[in-house]
Amino acid sequence: QKLSLNPDHFQFLFVGHNFRRKGLEKLLHALSWIKEEPFQLSVVGKEKNLVAFKTCAQKLGLGEKVFFFGPQKNVFSFY
Repeated sequence: QKLSLNPDHFQFLFVGHNFRRKGLEKLLHALSWIKEEPFQLSVVGKEKNLVAFKTCAQKLGLGEKVFFFGPQKNVFSFY
């Protein structure tokens, strides 16, 4: 609730830096195929090309399902 995530939706979590190398773009494309199940993706970490990933999520129709939280000192709360 503190993160404004819907507890009734399946929650995916991506944690890391350098999103391209870690495969976030591929994950976004894969998630775009899910049409019937409600889900949300939380992305945690530092990325210098963050705008590109936000744009990719928007173009894939995931704009309201993907949340970018940036770098966090304590990622355990996301788990």
